[in-house]
Amino acid sequence: MTIPTNSYHHRLFLSAILTALSVAVGYALMWIPNIEFITATIFISGYVTGRLNGLWIGFSAALIYFTFNPQGASPLPLLLAQMAAMGLAGFCGGVLKKCLWLAYGKWKVALLFGGVGLLLTVFYDMLTNAATAFMIAQGDWQKMVSVFIAGYFFSLVHLIFNVIGFAGLVPMILIRLERLRPFDVRHN
Repeated sequence: MTIPTNSYHHRLFLSAILTALSVAVGYALMWIPNIEFITATIFISGYVTGRLNGLWIGFSAALIYFTFNPQGASPLPLLLAQMAAMGLAGFCGGVLKKCLWLAYGKWKVALLFGGVGLLLTVFYDMLTNAATAFMIAQGDWQKMVSVFIAGYFFSLVHLIFNVIGFAGLVPMILIRLERLRPFDVRHN
């Protein structure tokens, strides 16, 4: 018996596989500070499965990755910020599927995806730095601002890597995935 590619079971199975892939990619690069491809993997997963499934994949992958991380589990405020940011990455992947970005030239595509990577990374760093500052400062606004700003200087490598990854690797992967029409399971 084969499962139709637009069935609920197929979408659920594909979402589970992409969640596991996102977590595995996160673990593969976790020992390199501020270098990650989990955001891009979740973004691509949202592109493949659609907005709502991408949101769910982002939430699920972040929950698993940041809770069962060998470097230590994230405290709850930080975990919620990470889940929100990764959920947004998956959702944005599904939204971008609707654009006719393949019609653009290579440089425009690189700028488009690099810009998306920039915005998603800034949002992720903003949320996680704010959660960290909130936990460390414990109500002291001056200390909170200092921790928040210090976090952004540390995040510069993260930002640069994600922009380059989104501008270069993500379009190449998506172009190849566009040729695999059986993965077009979006219903949201």
